[in-house]
Amino acid sequence: MKHVLFAPRDTDTPEDWYTQIDNMYKSREPVRMMVDLTNYNSFDMKKIIKLKYILDIYRPVTKMYLHETVIKLNNPALKTFVKSCLVLFKPEKPVRFI
Repeated sequence: MKHVLFAPRDTDTPEDWYTQIDNMYKSREPVRMMVDLTNYNSFDMKKIIKLKYILDIYRPVTKMYLHETVIKLNNPALKTFVKSCLVLFKPEKPVRFI
């Protein structure tokens, strides 16, 4: 199984995220995605909505190849925000927080 690190930064654009997710699924093999939000402090709803759109584009591939998502963060407010976004995102596979 391939382990992929997705580490968004406040300066990233949605296009950067699209490229990272595209690269994650390019090999067409099972993936465990580690999302590192320790350097992400933005609560920009426009970016979050665009991320939802990107994830929806990849939903069929996600069903086939994503095993689980592990989210690492150290900001309790951001953790609450991310958990509320998961309701909107409707993840296909398990999501864990560390």
